[in-house]
Amino acid sequence: MRRRDFLLGLPTGMLIAAGHGRAQRRPQSQPPPGFLAASGGRSRRIPLQPSPAVVNPVFRSTVRPWISLDGEWDFSLDPNDEGFKEEWFSPSHWTEHEPLLRKINVPGAWEAEGVGEPGLSHSTAREFARIPLRHEYVGIAWYRKTVNITGEWESKRAWLKIGGVDSKGWFWLNGRYLGYLYNYTSGGNKFEVTPFLQAGVNTVVARVDNKLNSRKGGEVWRDQFGGLYRGLELEATSQAYLEDVWVRPDFDNHRAIINVTAAAPWHEQASGSYRIVAQVDTIPEGEMAGAGETTISAFSYTGAETAIPVALNPFRAWSPEHPFLYKVEVRFEHGGEEIDGWVERFGVRKIERRGPDFFLNGKRYFFRGFGDDYGYPLTLCSPPSREYHKQHLEIARSYGFNYVRHHTHAETPEYFQAADEVGIMIQAGLPYEGLRPSPPGPYQPLDDLNELCHHYRRYVSLTTYSMGNEGLHKEGYRRTLFRVAKLLDPTRLALHQDGGVNYEGISDFRSGPVDVPVTEYDAEGTMPVVLHEYLNLSGPPDPRLEPLFTGAEAPPFHLEEVKKQVRDMGLEWALAERAIEGGHELQSIYQKLGCENARSVPGMDG
Repeated sequence: MRRRDFLLGLPTGMLIAAGHGRAQRRPQSQPPPGFLAASGGRSRRIPLQPSPAVVNPVFRSTVRPWISLDGEWDFSLDPNDEGFKEEWFSPSHWTEHEPLLRKINVPGAWEAEGVGEPGLSHSTAREFARIPLRHEYVGIAWYRKTVNITGEWESKRAWLKIGGVDSKGWFWLNGRYLGYLYNYTSGGNKFEVTPFLQAGVNTVVARVDNKLNSRKGGEVWRDQFGGLYRGLELEATSQAYLEDVWVRPDFDNHRAIINVTAAAPWHEQASGSYRIVAQVDTIPEGEMAGAGETTISAFSYTGAETAIPVALNPFRAWSPEHPFLYKVEVRFEHGGEEIDGWVERFGVRKIERRGPDFFLNGKRYFFRGFGDDYGYPLTLCSPPSREYHKQHLEIARSYGFNYVRHHTHAETPEYFQAADEVGIMIQAGLPYEGLRPSPPGPYQPLDDLNELCHHYRRYVSLTTYSMGNEGLHKEGYRRTLFRVAKLLDPTRLALHQDGGVNYEGISDFRSGPVDVPVTEYDAEGTMPVVLHEYLNLSGPPDPRLEPLFTGAEAPPFHLEEVKKQVRDMGLEWALAERAIEGGHELQSIYQKLGCENARSVPGMDG
């Protein structure tokens, strides 16, 4: 392969394989991982593999310039998969085909933006529901956005940060291929774009395919939606920069351990005296609660993590009853100048198991949980809005809930941010029904556990990891998953299977059974017990709610059709309404009796 072709990024039909000297032909639809050379004279290779990123954070450092790419994008369907061959990733293609384009809002599912025809959802998750949609499109689509870059970014490193894509996305900047994403969680990722960014107008292009099975588990049990469903950003950092900041709670010592990862430019070593200063303030008062600092003298492009312990005064533990939060501002200094910064919000709490009991912050604690299984009739995907989820979770708290289980999926970071504020503990699950991936796909639970931990450990509301649902992983993985969870994150509990097989050495507690009524037998043993999917009872949807279905999902029943059925049966509509309301009342009585029954068992823990 000629040098010129390698620099072009994605030549037709020919792509370079990472670590090999000769060209290898690959299918047009599958750009490879690996490396891509930079343009601009000298060769500089950067990784095509993405790295974790925080997108749409609660707080931002004023040191880092950033640009939101949210809003209106150009959009074009590609049902015949012609985009690679015709080089739709090139900025010139979009100029030539301007009349064929439509506009679409990002972030969001394209179904909620009117893409496609009326139809039924097409979830491939093992637990799924066919629901009517106003618009349904299964296939490939392309996005394009232009952004203007000013001189403020000169001499800085630049990053394209992508909040989430479903099912899989490929990305380009100014015609240069960056890489692809095919993730389990909705945590953000970033690509370095320093060699490709230019002063003036820049073009970001994304190719999204939702024909592929999503790797998001129960997140797509209703529909395998398509689109860029969380925000996108461009962000600038110094050459040596802060790759990550997260806080590990140290409840026993009334401290916060500020973990800071500093990284140098690609394939280079940073040397000299770099100073890291961390200051913690209370929220919302802004009262200084502690500070610490350290220095590092050498670190590489892979990053060097250092820990700064900060004693907290005042010390306020986080709990559902008192969701106290702090923020830490980290300054990265070199030669007496602040070159980078990061602001992180966190809480301090201690969740532990003592024999057959749960303890939160040193006191025995009872989990009152509910299932929240990703049902968004208006938007189809989880809204990337902290305020939206905060209103939702405040309703749950008003009913006395302090814990929520996510069935084989991890919600968006905005959901966790809201739970941090409201005071809801979260159980996030890996996308497996026992050992079967859900939806069908690669079996890689260790990789998924690592992704979940590194993306979500910054949120104090994350309380338990679940390795799957109602089954059992392969024998060689059971103890390994538990040990890796404890190694990566000893501050949280681990459950092997929600509603499946759990025992000492692979789980911190039992989950089950679903039998009703609860008995003393259910709470026997040496492990805490949390009932799994307790009190499942529901009736058909209320047809009177039809006017509320104004978004992606069509109403499951049409009121006038139901009224006609009632008339055809020779009944009055008033009687039918009383029957509907009687069903709601029966549901409430059933739930109340069941909850009181569970509360009557002294050994029950949740």
